[in-house]
Amino acid sequence: MTQELNLAGFLAKLSAPMDEIFLEQQSMTPMWVVEGQDGLTVIETPWTDDKEKAEMVQFVKKRMKEVKATRYVHIAEVWMAEVRKMPESIKLGGKVSSHPDRREAIMAIAEDKNGNVVHRRRFILRPENGEATLAPAEVTHLKGQDVDGTLTHLLDD
Repeated sequence: MTQELNLAGFLAKLSAPMDEIFLEQQSMTPMWVVEGQDGLTVIETPWTDDKEKAEMVQFVKKRMKEVKATRYVHIAEVWMAEVRKMPESIKLGGKVSSHPDRREAIMAIAEDKNGNVVHRRRFILRPENGEATLAPAEVTHLKGQDVDGTLTHLLDD
């Protein structure tokens, strides 16, 4: 449990400045903060389509190996939909951004080499007039096997 709590502290320490960046810029470029043997490495990974996203993931994995990463945080502006069952449209390749119950959020996921995962999200609240704000953070502790996706398990060999 200590490693998981250390991972949560790592996530909290890195997420707060990212929240400030979002509030100032009103958007967030996907980025990674990787802890390796010589300290922290920040990698910004903007992409415009799934092909570029896949290329960025391969670049990040390669960079993680080069710095001998032990843990990382990935932070991005995302669309989320809370559903009991995955809709067929999304299973068939549709985008969450087109789901009628989607919500916009800043999501941060921290993972370490031991399979610990801490997930943090803050929903983005966009008023009709004025700047966006962020809802309070929701933090969840998971094990690696409970998390799936293109942007997870990047420390796996």
